[in-house]
Amino acid sequence: MVHLSLVPLKGNASRCFPHSGYLGISPVTFQGLLRTRRDPDDRSPIAATMVIVAVRCYEFRLNKAGTIAKQNVLASEEHCLWVAANANEPIEVVDWDLPFRITLPVSFGGISTVSHQEYKVSWKIEAIIHHTPMFGLGNRLVKALPLNIVRY
Repeated sequence: MVHLSLVPLKGNASRCFPHSGYLGISPVTFQGLLRTRRDPDDRSPIAATMVIVAVRCYEFRLNKAGTIAKQNVLASEEHCLWVAANANEPIEVVDWDLPFRITLPVSFGGISTVSHQEYKVSWKIEAIIHHTPMFGLGNRLVKALPLNIVRY
């Protein structure tokens, strides 16, 4: 099994991933490292075709029980960290440290993080590894951390 972790270059990611800038006033920047680690006793390695880091703004409609009834992506900014040279020949995932820097411009869409009884908007930073389909795993691994972004 491959373990993903998003490590910030500055700050502490105990609750939310750190960022610099103000949404709507100045560019918002996220800097960090995508770290992949394999278990030493892993018998079935994952062969990846693409590694992506994305910052997304999600809109959730909640039902009476408080569970998610509908989910939309309001805004998304993706950065491709690694692509296999040939998509037909994926490469085995090993211990990688892939640096990234994502900047949201001043005119970027999305709204502040907000939570109401039946409606919620939240921001997330996601690390996604696209790999060959495996039974029980699907075709991608995702690690997401919340972002606390307020639009000014």
